[in-house]
Amino acid sequence: MYSVPLAGGSAPVKLNGTLIANGDVQTDFQISPDSSRVVYYGDQDTDAVRELYSVALTGGAAPVKLNGPMVSGGEAFGYFPFSPDSSQVFYYADQETDDLVEIFVTYEAPLYYQTNIILAAALSYFLIQPTSLIIT
Repeated sequence: MYSVPLAGGSAPVKLNGTLIANGDVQTDFQISPDSSRVVYYGDQDTDAVRELYSVALTGGAAPVKLNGPMVSGGEAFGYFPFSPDSSQVFYYADQETDDLVEIFVTYEAPLYYQTNIILAAALSYFLIQPTSLIIT
């Protein structure tokens, strides 16, 4: 994954970390509302285990893994919106129990941590609004 200024004049900056053999970055990504960070997912550290990473949009620092440890067979899925103030990233994954998809939220500043906020065996979609979380 690369970042390139729209005005041009600068070389592309690689954003993702070093990939393991057969690892890749998925095409889904989210830019924070304040345009400071990008969140992406891929099997960057463990082959066939998709996980979430955050990195400054300008590069310069190593990406930070946002999700917690994955159970065997667990992975993050390709929808991970920011809160309106850019301080949180919501994502869904079967991270604690394989095939049980749950919503998690990760807070980036000043410490990185994540917590499970919704247990939802039949979760299909969620949407972040300025004052609410909508789940279907």
